[in-house]
Amino acid sequence: WHVTAPTITVSGSDVLSGLSTEEISLDGGVSWGASPQTLSDGTYSVILRTRDAAGNETAENHTLKVDTAAPALSTSHSGTSGNAGCYTSDTTVDHTYNDSTSGLIFSQMQINSDGWQPIMDQTFSDGVYSIEYALQDEAGNHTSVTEILQVDTIPPTRTVTVPAANGNNGWHRTQPAISISG
Repeated sequence: WHVTAPTITVSGSDVLSGLSTEEISLDGGVSWGASPQTLSDGTYSVILRTRDAAGNETAENHTLKVDTAAPALSTSHSGTSGNAGCYTSDTTVDHTYNDSTSGLIFSQMQINSDGWQPIMDQTFSDGVYSIEYALQDEAGNHTSVTEILQVDTIPPTRTVTVPAANGNNGWHRTQPAISISG
């Protein structure tokens, strides 16, 4: 696999009659074009052909595979979004990933550095999670992504302290000192 777009050039020489044609086919000889040709992503059945003025011809066949793009990964979150990037309900992380040219050979994730595992949709409860993704295609292109997910479904606790009434029937005769903590 080529991971950068190659430029294919055909050249030759002929000391007797001279060259008349230098051409390239990228589709196994169905169509022909001039040299050079730059290849985009895909698999090509390349034929390089030279012809001299006398009509003699030489040709070389090659299969070339080109994949310049890294694997794609996207995540979506199903949960109640709170403030500061935090989710206030259990949150499911869904994944979409692929490599449309050479195909994936490695697609793994790890949560809080607990070891690599196959990428799978998961639901997360309270906590802070560092989710790392690593993908590689057959051509050797890599994608690495890390996301931080914070889930907090527990409301804050508070304690209200009201001093006992110092008057009759639950009345305070002086202003009470009420304290709130939590």
